[in-house]
Amino acid sequence: MFGLFWRQEERLLWERVGNRLGARQVKPWFYRGPTLIHEYRHWEIMLSLGFRRVGQKKVTRVGVRVLNPDGLHMRLFPENLLVRLGKMVGMQDIQVGHAPFDDTYLIQSNQPKQVKALLSDPQLQQAVLALSRVQLCVKPKQRLFFGLIPTRNKGEITLDWGRLIKSEETLIAGIQAVICLLDRLAACDLIDERPALAGMPKLFPLF
Repeated sequence: MFGLFWRQEERLLWERVGNRLGARQVKPWFYRGPTLIHEYRHWEIMLSLGFRRVGQKKVTRVGVRVLNPDGLHMRLFPENLLVRLGKMVGMQDIQVGHAPFDDTYLIQSNQPKQVKALLSDPQLQQAVLALSRVQLCVKPKQRLFFGLIPTRNKGEITLDWGRLIKSEETLIAGIQAVICLLDRLAACDLIDERPALAGMPKLFPLF
């Protein structure tokens, strides 16, 4: 049942992106599609194609496991009508002071001061804005591998387009945005720079 739902052009796209990044490729399996693992410093950044739920539409994500000792939770949502209505009734929206970024994304966090400083970096803002309306999340992760393994201080970063991405440049830009975010999180002491999966299998599920 390997690659049951995956088209040849999707596999070829992942192969081209992997060659450009120097990333290793994991073959598709059942509902989990082509996957690339790009090593950056001691982090493993995973670019995956899968289903939000089995049988639903295909979506593209970037994810990486990190050490998140302080339990940082940060979410960026693209602005839309529902978000604007929510803000009118008091929904949290952290402003970083850069109008194009503030007008494009709703920002929420349990550590607003630290997140404001994190997202004030122009290079990170540019990298996220270039992706055009993605969801970006940093959150604690209490369990790994389908909830079977309890963890301490673990976390994950996910960048989710919410749709199927067919552009090589966009996929590579997503990886680069996550790299930029990793560097900023480490520089602001919001994540630990040690490997998050020391002594554990390297491959983890994103879907």
